[in-house]
Amino acid sequence: MLTLCFFATVLLSCSQSMLTKLYCNKYSDVWVFNLEKSLFAFLLFALASLINSGGYTFHIPTFIYALVYAMSLMLSMVSGFFALACGPMSLTSLIVSFSLVLPSVYGIGVLGESLTAYKLTGFALLAASLILFNINKGVGNDRITAKWALFTALTLVSNGVFAIVQKMHQNSFPGEYTSEFMRDATLICTLIFLAVTLITRARRPKAEREAEKGMSAHIYGITAGLANSGSNFFTLLLSGMADASAVFPMISAGTAVAVFLAGTVFFKEKQSIIRFIALALGVASVVLLKI
Repeated sequence: MLTLCFFATVLLSCSQSMLTKLYCNKYSDVWVFNLEKSLFAFLLFALASLINSGGYTFHIPTFIYALVYAMSLMLSMVSGFFALACGPMSLTSLIVSFSLVLPSVYGIGVLGESLTAYKLTGFALLAASLILFNINKGVGNDRITAKWALFTALTLVSNGVFAIVQKMHQNSFPGEYTSEFMRDATLICTLIFLAVTLITRARRPKAEREAEKGMSAHIYGITAGLANSGSNFFTLLLSGMADASAVFPMISAGTAVAVFLAGTVFFKEKQSIIRFIALALGVASVVLLKI
């Protein structure tokens, strides 16, 4: 059961990047895609909240945390969409996974967590991985551009920020209001994406609007939203089956490897030996920083 949940989590996490990349290859409406993604994630989180609480629960402090979380989550969703639209999925996902550096630094600098040998080694391996990627940035895939680097950096920072907000909420209310937190955050995202969609939709070229009328244009965002909530569900199951210090590093590492390989195999993204070495160092750093 433990192994099954682990692979389900990695598969669902990987599928979110793949679905976004597939959509970007055919369509361009970032607002509709993220509206559908956040809406269907919200529906499952709302259902989970009702089941866990036995009814509707509204907790004002949790809502405030969720509001801040939603702002950084929306930035991550939008910048991540554009990063995948103009660059390789394999490298985008791996580099964005380094966002866990921010909550690690927050934990050490603000919460007074100890700077262990594992974390020091993780930081060193992360630096080595980034150096190798930078040395090799012109090899294998010509689509690595300044535009891609900007959107990837924005996604990395926003992911790190919402991880810090989530950590702050968990420290304030350990084990409580987790479903409500995600329900409120995804609801806020849904409402804002809906407003932006209604404002921008009429301004888009008619040909683009006509191309995205069919159900095939919407299945990507809907499925990505379901995958998002599904990966969170299996992550919660895993956290109840095993030590979190072992589970979460393995999920992060497994997802990074899965997306890197998916980009290489399914999207024909060319790699080099140096990039595979950088991948190995990056995965090792992700594991060590989460221990």
